[in-house]
Amino acid sequence: MNSFAYLFHQFAARTGIVPTRSYLRNATEEAILLAEAEVLLGKLAWQDIEHVDEVSTEYWNLRELQREQDIAHEKLTVGKADQEKLMAESNEAPTDLLDRVASIEQQVSDNRSDYLDSLAEVQKLINQSNKLYKRFNGQKLKLNVLKTEGVDEAKLAEIRDQLRATRDEYSRLARVIANDKQRTRQLEMRGTALQEEADQARDKITQHHRKRTRNIAETSKVIVEYSARIEQLEKKKRALQKDIGKFLCRECGKLEELSEVSKKFSPLIRRTRSLMESIRLNYRLADFR
Repeated sequence: MNSFAYLFHQFAARTGIVPTRSYLRNATEEAILLAEAEVLLGKLAWQDIEHVDEVSTEYWNLRELQREQDIAHEKLTVGKADQEKLMAESNEAPTDLLDRVASIEQQVSDNRSDYLDSLAEVQKLINQSNKLYKRFNGQKLKLNVLKTEGVDEAKLAEIRDQLRATRDEYSRLARVIANDKQRTRQLEMRGTALQEEADQARDKITQHHRKRTRNIAETSKVIVEYSARIEQLEKKKRALQKDIGKFLCRECGKLEELSEVSKKFSPLIRRTRSLMESIRLNYRLADFR
């Protein structure tokens, strides 16, 4: 609102054509625009006022904040790049490690099958051995009884031959059982070793996933941290930029050291001052009853 418009609205406010509360609303809306215009003016002009003593504190604070913000932006950019790289990577563990686990697990399965077969074979031989042992004892008892009964020597010799054959078969079977037991123990030991190897390989896969998850969490933390830092610095910068904008609107045209700044940003300065005047006039109109 300019002076000419003010005269018209003054008449309208006095006669009640326009409610005075509408001017208060206009002033409030324009105050928001003024605040943004002051921030914008300060944001654009602050690097040109290093030589102005009245705002030297604001200038050097802004310069330091800008330096800190540039550093934060660099770290944020690195953090986002790292996260994008991690997210682009496959969530699966390395192929060679997965193949190794699959191979070991197959070996564990095959070895367990061999172990159970060997164990069953040993038990079968032990059962045969037990039968031979019982047969031997029976034949030995038979020989003793027949001796007592006075059976002829030929019959006794036949039973002795049977005893020797049973004993020899029992001894042979005992050696087979011992060898098979040794093989079974070896299969058991190999199964234990393979299982440990499989557990270690699976643990490496788990560590791979944990490392990836941890790295993603760490990069997310960096992104959140520096995003918040940049926002915090931006708020501080806006407050200083607004102070500089207010100073320029007030002093441009008065201070010689601001002559270049006045020329460079004259359209924005005029617009900002126009808003200030319009707000003042709207508040005056809002006071009419």
